[in-house]
Amino acid sequence: MDVNQALAFADRLLARKTGKSLSDLERRVFLGSWQGLTYRDIHPPNPEYIEKYVAYTLWRKLSDVLEERVTKRCLQGAFEKALKKHNIKRVFISYRGQEPDRSLAEQIYRTLAANEHLPFASNLDAIAALPSQSDPVNLAQTDQERKSCDCFILLVSPLVAVSEIAIEELRQLRHWRNQEGQSMPLLIAILINIPQPSRLSHDLRQYLQGAILWPWHTSSDTPAITTVIQKLLDQGAVNPIALHTNDDAVELMLPSAESFNWLGSESPNLSEPMIQRFSLDSPERSTFNIQHPVIFLDDVADHPADRSAQINSGPSTQVAIEAVAASADPCPLPTAEPELPKGLVRPESTFYIERVPCEAQCYAAIKQPGALIRIKAPRQMGKTSLMARILGHMREQGYQAIPLSFQHADRATFQSLSTLLRWFCMKVARKLRLPDRLDEYWVETFGSKDNCTNYFEDYLLPEVNGPLVLGLDEVDCVFEYPLIADDFFGLLRAWHEEACYGSEASVLWEKLRLVVVHSTEVYIPLNINQSPFNVGLPIELAEFTAAQVSDLAHRHQLEWTSDQVKTLMSLVGGHPYLVRLALYNIAQGQITLDELCRTAPTEAGIYDDHLRRHLWNLNQQPNLASAYHTVLKAEHPIELESQQAFKLHSMGLVHLRGNLVVPNFDLYRQYFGDRLATSITNDECTDS
Repeated sequence: MDVNQALAFADRLLARKTGKSLSDLERRVFLGSWQGLTYRDIHPPNPEYIEKYVAYTLWRKLSDVLEERVTKRCLQGAFEKALKKHNIKRVFISYRGQEPDRSLAEQIYRTLAANEHLPFASNLDAIAALPSQSDPVNLAQTDQERKSCDCFILLVSPLVAVSEIAIEELRQLRHWRNQEGQSMPLLIAILINIPQPSRLSHDLRQYLQGAILWPWHTSSDTPAITTVIQKLLDQGAVNPIALHTNDDAVELMLPSAESFNWLGSESPNLSEPMIQRFSLDSPERSTFNIQHPVIFLDDVADHPADRSAQINSGPSTQVAIEAVAASADPCPLPTAEPELPKGLVRPESTFYIERVPCEAQCYAAIKQPGALIRIKAPRQMGKTSLMARILGHMREQGYQAIPLSFQHADRATFQSLSTLLRWFCMKVARKLRLPDRLDEYWVETFGSKDNCTNYFEDYLLPEVNGPLVLGLDEVDCVFEYPLIADDFFGLLRAWHEEACYGSEASVLWEKLRLVVVHSTEVYIPLNINQSPFNVGLPIELAEFTAAQVSDLAHRHQLEWTSDQVKTLMSLVGGHPYLVRLALYNIAQGQITLDELCRTAPTEAGIYDDHLRRHLWNLNQQPNLASAYHTVLKAEHPIELESQQAFKLHSMGLVHLRGNLVVPNFDLYRQYFGDRLATSITNDECTDS
């Protein structure tokens, strides 16, 4: 809660109880006290009068309406307690500065403020804007509001659906909450003219697990949405993922049935929960459109039983918001129509470029008993797409093949090796649609690695007919916990080696095949004899070659010359995502190659969202930003501290040449050179 919100809150409470608002002098005392000023600072002509009469009367008034003792010293603490007592919620509204997004954000803001909640609206376009266009104080306040919100509302228009800034905002929110040991706030995503979850980027869907998705088509939908959001907040709805329930039902406190306006659709039968289960084989998955609110939950289709999200609305009435599986998106069929890049490229897509010889090597290696494949590359280079292709190919061969992303694990999962391994066992069982029997096999007398191994050896692997391929994505998350990482990765190495021993147990472990995907170099100290990162098949994805860029241009129905390919690659190299984004926009007639090259390193270019995400990240890590600025200024490859080099490489900002680093592309050199110089100068002025 900032000072202006607190002042408005106090004014509303006083007006309701006494019919009077604060005087101008009382407002000055309130504002100054909140900011830590002395009475002399607040009113130099007569500080004694302010302290003995104005402030004394003000603190008595506030103590009365807040039902909490208020003094100058405990002013902020008293208001924090009052928020909880009066069920006042902090609501963060994230939107893009365009219509109808802006108007919808304003309407939600006004409705929530009128009902005494504390909304805060943030324009995604202002994140990591040019220093001349941004206010450092406001940016700091925005970060604080985002970190402390009880409810996070994201307005998802088609541009936001594939926005890297939106993804980064949610990623940082999760990171901040995990650092503080807190669960994610109630997430609400309002889909503005987006009929299907598949229109969201792959990464955005990952970060919206547990979110309530609401469709919005016209302004006539706004009153129903704002009314129900208000009721959600009043009744204390929480993120279902935060409940950590082991039951098949996820219960939420949501509004009564009669308060739901189902956005123009026919009112459902409220006597029974609306339960709809989607699986990878479900015929409905290709035609599913959001017609009313749904809860977006991962692994719904992987549960042994239907999983529903029930809404408790009173003693006798239940309304259900559908639980929709993240994997229930329609798979796009091969098509020559350009696709807007959204992260993972499905194997069926015409625009998937085969990474010769990587695919063939992986297909051959994964068939070997106890195989282990390590896929490493910076962000947006196609690691997850390759993993999905491997898993899909092995399913066609009759193997069980399941993906598991460590992005889904919250901070509590990494409290200890035991909690991580229990989560790992339960996720694999759930993906295999096997009943959870972990408590039967987990014996506290043994260590957690023994228990996890026994669970696989005595339960999971015997239940699987044929080989089991586990695709472990985003294992970088484990690197952040070095004490756990050493044991966890050592366990993967032990399982890989168990298949080679020729013992009776080896026959079981031969069934397990691992595909490990990570972005960073392994800069944490792992025991060389226990690390899985020096065994198995290493796959390091390179950028696209000129021939591959030319092939991709042809698939976009662009008959480019070698000079045109060279022009694009001089700007963005062979970076898969950046190349595809350029080709998509050119194929759509939205920009020419010459215009692209001229505007790319500016806020008017098609890479603005991508570049601002990187800049936002760098600005929050001043030492890393300074190191990168040094790289950009250097005329020759230079050496950095190993951890800084690895981090910049994992972000895709530099190339590694032995122990030396160089900037990745001319696009980055042009964009970040001046901006980082300005940012670093501003930081130095602030510090001095």
